[in-house]
Parts: sequence; C-alpha cells; structure tokens
Amino acid sequence: MYLILSNGHSATRWITNILSKEHFSKCFHSTSLLEVNPKIKNIISYHKYLREYNKNKKLVVGSIHLPFDFSEESLNELKNDNVKIFCLIRNPIDKINSMMQFYLEKFVLDGFFTKKKNLIKSITTDKDLYVDEILKNYYQQINFDFLNYQKSKNFYNLFYVYDSIKFKINKKFFNFKIKKELLEKANLRKYLSKVTINLFLFACSSCLR
Repeated sequence: MYLILSNGHSATRWITNILSKEHFSKCFHSTSLLEVNPKIKNIISYHKYLREYNKNKKLVVGSIHLPFDFSEESLNELKNDNVKIFCLIRNPIDKINSMMQFYLEKFVLDGFFTKKKNLIKSITTDKDLYVDEILKNYYQQINFDFLNYQKSKNFYNLFYVYDSIKFKINKKFFNFKIKKELLEKANLRKYLSKVTINLFLFACSSCLR
C-alpha cells in the first residue's frame, strides 16, 4: 500500500486516474473510500480497511490527498505497517493558478465578505468565467487597484466593501450569473479587479503556508 500526502491543488485527481488501472491497481482520492465505508474515522482505521479491501480485490492499492490530520506517531505506525509514504509538491505558480480558478466563483459571489476559513466551491455547471480572461481584459484596472492597495490597505478595503455591496445589490435585482458576460459590464470592472487581487493574495499566502 502507499499514501501520497498533498495539501491540495496539486493535480491529485489526475494522478488518481493515472494510478487506477482496471484489474491491476486502485488509488482512492480524498473522501472516495469514506463514501464506501463512513465508519472510517482516522488515518489508521482508513489503512486497516484499505488492507482488507486489498485482500478481497487483490489489487495494488493506495490513497492520495486524504482528509485527515496526521501526526508523527500515526505516520510512523503506517510505515511500520509497510505503507509507503510520499509527499507531492507542485510547482507554486501552477498551484496558485489552480487555486485562483477553483475559488473564483466563491470570491466573486462574496466579494470582500468571503470567509476564507470556510471556503466551499459553489457547484455551477454553466459558468464560463476564467481568471485569465479577467487578467487579460482588466490588467490596467488591476495594476491601478494593486498600487492603491500597496499605498493604503484601509482605503483600498473601504472601496472594496463598497463595490462588493453594489455587486450584491445588482446581483439580487438582475440575477447575475458567474459567466463571461460579467466582463462586458463596465460597472463591474473595479469590483472584478479587486476580487482578482484578493484571490491572488489568498492563493499566494496559502501556497506559502
């Protein structure tokens, strides 16, 4: 068995597909095995169940990006149980890009009032708004706003709150969708610029941590 540690946004779903081969190997991603057995509560019980799964299916089995806290003691216990442990580290630039696109919808919907400790990706199937398009269309506004951010964060945040409230009011009355059409609305230029800056700062700080 193997365990691949990752702190997220490191192409773990793609790696899961690569490591899963019919009648040969199975890689479980994040909570996928917990959906099979909800009684799993920690990393040790997870691998005990995984070992039983391996005996029944006779496959090469492993996991990646598990939703558990690890301690040195638990990792040592896994090593003693012959679980091979690897750490996955992604190129920081790619990781920042991935995080920005992943959280874009949430940051646009909440604006300045995004709760960074409880980030949940909204599930919308028809959105087609991308970070690179915002950067391409609004780069001058973003540069201008970022300079203002560097000069005075309090002054910048005051206008960010104001733009966020305006967006929420307009969204309520005009039912905005998180789609490419938002880029065509001139009155949202400043708001989307500030959202992108806030998203970039959040992704960079998370990546550094």
